Amino acid sequence: MHGLAQNGNRVRPSQSSVYMVSKFSQIRKALTISDSKADTTRIAWNKNRERLRELRVDLSLSNRMCIFIKYKNPT
Repeated sequence: MHGLAQNGNRVRPSQSSVYMVSKFSQIRKALTISDSKADTTRIAWNKNRERLRELRVDLSLSNRMCIFIKYKNPT
């Protein structure tokens, strides 16, 4: 029927269906924004995790150097 009544006149959608469609549209937009924020947060977590991994490697190397220097030059 595609929005036409049997007599050929255009049918107006009921207020409830218009409300449902607009509500769904709002929810979909909110979910899109939420997904975008989640992606941004996920990227930030990954960057922080990578920085921590690099720091651990640096700390590990510096600890090894301290131990090496300590045993190389006993006082």
